Amino acid sequence: MNEVNQEHRDAKYNNWARRNPAVVSIVFPLLIAVYFFQEYTAELSSVRYIVGVILSFGAIVPALLFFFQSSIREISVLLVEAPLFFFLGRPAANLMKKKNHVLSAQRKERILKKAKENGIEAIYPDGDEPKGCFDRRKVAREAFEKIRETCRENPVVFEFNCTYGFFRNLSGGLVVDLLICLALSILNSSYTLGMETIISVSAKFLCVLLLFCLICTYISAIRYAKRVYVLYDN
Repeated sequence: MNEVNQEHRDAKYNNWARRNPAVVSIVFPLLIAVYFFQEYTAELSSVRYIVGVILSFGAIVPALLFFFQSSIREISVLLVEAPLFFFLGRPAANLMKKKNHVLSAQRKERILKKAKENGIEAIYPDGDEPKGCFDRRKVAREAFEKIRETCRENPVVFEFNCTYGFFRNLSGGLVVDLLICLALSILNSSYTLGMETIISVSAKFLCVLLLFCLICTYISAIRYAKRVYVLYDN
């Protein structure tokens, strides 16, 4: 396969895995803003209401989009990837364990042998990771990163990376939305804003969507790691 142009790769990844999740993530804050303006329309003249909404959204939307797009990866790594991989294990490491049968034993042996020949420390020479052994987890992560670098330019790996990045970053954006929802709930309780219904419905919807995205994130991570190993073996 021909390698993807680097400039095109960066543009596609930023659009697919950063901009798109950011756009989806700001929908909730905008819905809250629309609801708030709508509730207080009676206290404003029609002209002032329309002008106020246009001016507010004209300033808020670009600011929110810029914030989410520039920080969504870091937020997602901290709030989604780190805890998800801590409790479920890194897919790249799990795939190489003896008890995991996604990859054949023969393929695992070839990958480990090739990795050693290339100066990459074996991921799990004895098969399984002792619980609580953070050094081994670090070795596994660094080993996979080195293996991944050898086939990062492959278009197929790039597509899997984009898919994983999209779901991970969208999950991070939804976590931020839930935190905003929690803050609004506290404000609503303190100042009696009358937003109980929309906050409750939004929180439930966001929780369901977040659960779906977390499942997709982990599945995408497994498929991404598997594709990297298969290409590395070939």
